[in-house]
This record gives sequence, structure tokens and C-alpha cells, in this order.
Amino acid sequence: MLRQAMTSAMLTLLALHTGVSAAQTGPSPQKITYKTVSTEKGDFALELHIFEPGNATTATRPCIVMFHSGGWNNGDPTRYYSAAKRWASLGLVAIAVEYRVRDIHGGTALDSVRDAKSAMRWIRSYARKLKIDPDRIVAQGASAGGHLAAACATLTAFDEEGEDKTVSCVPNALLLKSPVLDNGPDGYGQYKKEVRENWKAFSPFHNIRKGVPPMLLSVGTNEEKYLRIDIAKTLKQKMETLGSRCELIILEGATHRKRTRKQNAWVDREQVEFLRSLGYIKHRE
Repeated sequence: MLRQAMTSAMLTLLALHTGVSAAQTGPSPQKITYKTVSTEKGDFALELHIFEPGNATTATRPCIVMFHSGGWNNGDPTRYYSAAKRWASLGLVAIAVEYRVRDIHGGTALDSVRDAKSAMRWIRSYARKLKIDPDRIVAQGASAGGHLAAACATLTAFDEEGEDKTVSCVPNALLLKSPVLDNGPDGYGQYKKEVRENWKAFSPFHNIRKGVPPMLLSVGTNEEKYLRIDIAKTLKQKMETLGSRCELIILEGATHRKRTRKQNAWVDREQVEFLRSLGYIKHRE
């Protein structure tokens, strides 16, 4: 089924780059199947929702891959449409990922990780067709989506069977908003059997290693069970000790689901400046 999805995607990509269509430059994304899966709920074609920058170019562009929130249970790529349009306006190819969530597709949180890795590998494999730079791919996510973005960068387990693992699923940078990073006994996700039984391999916090890409992490002081401040600070220290860059934004009084308008604007600005510092967004002239 993976091969069938790849063939279908190739045809779509050829159509996508024959010319600049309204779908590429307008508000609606181009949708491409990157993987087909079968679960207890049926067969599903998982899609990438691609927003192209308005000024089409033949040059390779930076890319941002976005994983929505929803506790590995619900949610869909439309949650990132607004952000995708914003990133596209700044010159990035913005891709919102559909991945298996329990309430819609069935499967488990482990399958969500498998799909996130598959999406990253697919995008990098087809970078030339997508006209993106395979060495400038950002992964962005919030909550469980933040976990998936970080999982692609840190976890060595939960690869899809039969997939070409010589293609890296590791992003080149990370933008994480209130991510679920600690899945240990005192962290989040223990209510799920598959997480509880596999937390050592599933928890990004417990798999930080040398070479983790630069990260911008924003977290509220009142996140409680999702990501405690002490865990965020320790993660920053771990990464910097190993030679990686980790920028930490601490939002006073913010909870997992509630930030002030001023706090959101601050994080938005810092994300743009972070990507500017990496050369993914042009500096102001």
C-alpha cells in the first residue's frame, strides 16, 4: 500500500508543478496522499495539505511541516491552516499533516509516531519535486503534535515496516508550543496502555541525544501535567550540554490551552526571528 500511495503521489506532484494553479496560490491547499493504512476502523489514505508561497519559484524553498494537536485521539490538519498561510506568506512551503488519530482512524499513539516519521521521509524523498530544500525542513507542533515533531527528531523506535530508513525523518529545526515531551511515569500519556508500556522509547525527553536539531520551545508556567517547567528547563540544559541550541520561552500564568493575545503575538514573533536566524526566512532589508 505504501508503494501504491507513492505512485499516486508522483502523478499528483507532476500535475502540481506543470504550472501555477489557483490551488497553489489561493487559500486552499493542494492535497497529496503520502501513505495508505489499514486499521480496525478501515482503510485510509493519509494526506499532506500543502500551501505554496504566493511567489512561485523554481528554486528550492524552506519547508515547515505541521502536526496538529489532539492527544493522539482527534484533530485534523485544518487546525494549522491559518498558521500555514502565514508561513507561506513568508516564503516557506507549509505542509499540514494528516496522521492516524484514534477517534477517526483507529490505531494507537505509536501509529501516530509512525505516520509522522513517514510524512517527514516522504517530504524529504520528494523534495526535488516539491521544490523544497531537504536540508531546511522545520517541524512544528503543539501538544501531542509537538510530541510528534519532537519524536521525529529524537526517537529511534516506531518506524513503519518496510519504509526506507536511509531517508532521514529528522527535521532540521523544531518549533514546539506546549508540547508533550515527557511520557515517563510522572509525565503525560500514562493513561494509554501503549504509552505506559513503551514510554522509554516513546518519550522525547528521555531520548535527547547529540545532534538534536535547534529548537524553539514555548511553555506556560501553569501547564501542569502536560509539560512542567522543570522538565522544559532540564531539556534545554540537556540539549545545550550536548551542543544543540534550545531557546526557551516561559509564559507566566499561561496554561496548556490558554495564552493571552500578547503572549501569542510574542511567540509568533520569536518563531519568525528564530527561523530568520537559521536562514529560513529572509532578513528585513
